[in-house]
Amino acid sequence: MSHIRILPPEISNRIAAGEVIERPASILKELLENSLDAGADNIKINIGNGGHKLVQVIDNGCGMNRDDALLSLEAHATSKIFNSADIDAIKTLGFRGEALPSIAAVSRFSILTRPSGNDEGTLISVHGGKIITVETAGCAQGTSISAKNIFFNMPARKKFLRTPQTERHHIQELTLLTALAYPEKSFELNIDGKQTIKVAGDGELLTRMRLLLGGETVSAMVPINYEEAGIRVYGYAARPGLSRSSRKEQRVFVNRRPVKSNTVYYGIRDGYHTQVMKGRFPPVALFIKLESSRVDVNVHPAKREVRFRESQLVGQIVAAAIRGALRNDRVIAVQPDKTSSSDENSTKNTPLQQPEPFFNNMSFVPETRASIGGLQKSPQETPFDFSRSDLFQGKKAGNKSQSLFEDDKDSIANTSLPVVADSTFKNLDIKGMLGKDFIITANSDGLVLIDINACQRRILFEQLINAGKTKNKGRQPLLIPVTTDISVSDRALLEKNIDYFEDLGFEIEHFGGNTFIINAIPTQFPQENIIGLIHRILDDLSESFSASPRTQMVQIAQAVCRQAVKISSLPKEGYRKLLDELAKTEMPYACPNGQPVMINISYSELNKRFAKK
Repeated sequence: MSHIRILPPEISNRIAAGEVIERPASILKELLENSLDAGADNIKINIGNGGHKLVQVIDNGCGMNRDDALLSLEAHATSKIFNSADIDAIKTLGFRGEALPSIAAVSRFSILTRPSGNDEGTLISVHGGKIITVETAGCAQGTSISAKNIFFNMPARKKFLRTPQTERHHIQELTLLTALAYPEKSFELNIDGKQTIKVAGDGELLTRMRLLLGGETVSAMVPINYEEAGIRVYGYAARPGLSRSSRKEQRVFVNRRPVKSNTVYYGIRDGYHTQVMKGRFPPVALFIKLESSRVDVNVHPAKREVRFRESQLVGQIVAAAIRGALRNDRVIAVQPDKTSSSDENSTKNTPLQQPEPFFNNMSFVPETRASIGGLQKSPQETPFDFSRSDLFQGKKAGNKSQSLFEDDKDSIANTSLPVVADSTFKNLDIKGMLGKDFIITANSDGLVLIDINACQRRILFEQLINAGKTKNKGRQPLLIPVTTDISVSDRALLEKNIDYFEDLGFEIEHFGGNTFIINAIPTQFPQENIIGLIHRILDDLSESFSASPRTQMVQIAQAVCRQAVKISSLPKEGYRKLLDELAKTEMPYACPNGQPVMINISYSELNKRFAKK
């Protein structure tokens, strides 16, 4: 008896779904690709409970007749490739024929579609891969596909879905990427009945970027239009000085397909070279156009990654394109690529409106790399003034509140902390400074080095948290309120956390769309470059999503401290006051991000180092 057997379709489809359908955003990606390949220019997306309950895409594409609609639910059924040669030159977004049967296998699925020229449409309902009904129905030309109750028949897999707010973030970012790639098409995203994104298909890349990425970011970018060896690079890149703490705003498109590519990321890094600090990432919206035979998109089940046939050449051209754009004083913006892949050069050097001046109404401080004791600092940024008398108004010594959030303690649980008793703070003898970063002190046990930045962050963090817990906000109104225009994803993040910002001392008002007005900031927050600091705080928050209000408050306070605190020069008595305030904190030995505040080098250790017995 044979031990090898062919799996039935319902099992093989569920296995394929495990590779293709990672989360609700994966379903949306496949459906959007089908809509775009079908020629739709008006796409509406409806999401329920972060995609857990509903992912629906409605388009006005070519539609399908009854036979094609049924055939589309079969594994590896596709209209996009026909022979092996097509695989080496894929010109469509989708091509495998796995998406619809995979989605139908793990959801309560329905498809309503009608092609041009037909009077009636077709409605097909599928539950867990099993076709329930096939009937005639009236509908507009195009296709509407709904996937409800994702992984309802795979409870073990359903447990791995993230919280609705996390899934919403992924869905918003995917919609943003797709809308950027196709500025000539209209997109509408509704989440839980609330319109989150709506953009008209006017074909203007710059307009689309302003709507989705925020006017301030786009105003700080220069246009790119470069072509070499049959590879065209166009789009926008940030001027030196605008950077983020992560790569999330480096958006790359290859033949208008959103991708992740180390080849392109290395090219971006080389293009900026020494103009950006190590560990910082300038935002870009970079479009690469080349013959489809020169790039392989069939290397990942979700098609997120691509492999270039000439990866070194592509990286060099990307770097040259960015260098040229940054070096050029008179740059002309370019039109997005609206043509088919057969019309390679029709948009080259097409003029567009010049971007607005860099960071309008904003005090911009360029980031300059400076190495101090091996640590990367930005000395040009506005220092955080710890000599101000209004700063030291925290809780009195000996009158500590209950412990801070456990998450803060957990973050430093594995840190090697110095062995210095609380009672020794007052006995620390300040000897001087080591560079700009460290205070040199000594006590009866030996040498104690104190990191000024970490010390300042710990003090500010506990003041912010205590203000948030007691609702006793230390707030300074702004004489002239500051208006900021942020990206769609940052807007969702700020709206979700706006109450926590309020508790920490900010007063932020939603003005409409992606625009917010900042009327007040915490007392300890610097008034210079407020917009830039708010952007960086949102960058930090986007890297960590928390369902717990308790930990979310901590994360916002941590982000505020990271961005607000900079080294400032103080007289010797100012450092004594700093140490006195540090002694009053609940956790003086580590900053809120887990970095040690001080290191003790004992006399016994020094004797060992000097080989003394």
